[in-house]
Amino acid sequence: MARPACPTLAALVGLNPALYFICVPDAAVADVGAELAAYLADGPTQAGQAGAGPRPVVAHTSGATSVTALSPCEKAGAAALVFHPLQTFANPLTGASRFAGAGVALTPGPVHPDEAGTTGLRMAEILGMRAFFLADDKRTRWPLSPARSAGAIPPPWPLI
Repeated sequence: MARPACPTLAALVGLNPALYFICVPDAAVADVGAELAAYLADGPTQAGQAGAGPRPVVAHTSGATSVTALSPCEKAGAAALVFHPLQTFANPLTGASRFAGAGVALTPGPVHPDEAGTTGLRMAEILGMRAFFLADDKRTRWPLSPARSAGAIPPPWPLI
């Protein structure tokens, strides 16, 4: 978090971070994940290989996109995670203050679920969020729930 932005993805991978967050529109998650996976597989550390240091975790923040969109990253040796905050961040200047107290749905990938889940829980703790695990097959119904809880979509049952 304290490092400056990198000019290229190759430069970022060269820094060997422990965690990558993919925060792009839903339709771009798989493409960005595949591009990152190519650098992880060919990079200086070969993610997850003996002597390469800790296995990196690659996370995306899309509520509507399966963790399988990050399968290429898992094949390259990384652990995959969906880290979906139940909060909107419309203003980049004040967005960070909105993490505290918000819920976050965590969906670890199938290849290294313990590493991904532990990283997700730790990030939620650091940000002051309330984490819970959500099975990948439940994600397709999930994106409406935050909107419902915010009152944007009326629930299918009467409110008491």
